[in-house]
Order: sequence, then structure tokens, then C-alpha cells
Amino acid sequence: MLKKIESTDLNLYLCCILMILHMFQDKYVFAQLTVFLDGNHF
Repeated sequence: MLKKIESTDLNLYLCCILMILHMFQDKYVFAQLTVFLDGNHF
């Protein structure tokens, strides 16, 4: 069962990543991810 990634699924995936980063409180990685996301407007 292959289907294109829904935008909502992508948002949930990003939210999970952000929550994990917040849990570890890795400021450096969080900053790098923020720059990466700003550079790649989904």
C-alpha cells in the first residue's frame, strides 16, 4: 500500500521531531533544523 505523503502526515512527522528535540533540549540541532526548514519551504 503505497500512497503519497499527505501534508497533514508531514506536519505530524515534523511535530514529532520537534517534540523529540525539545525533550532532549538539543539547542544546536534545533537551531540547525529551524534553518533547514526555513530554507526549504514545504
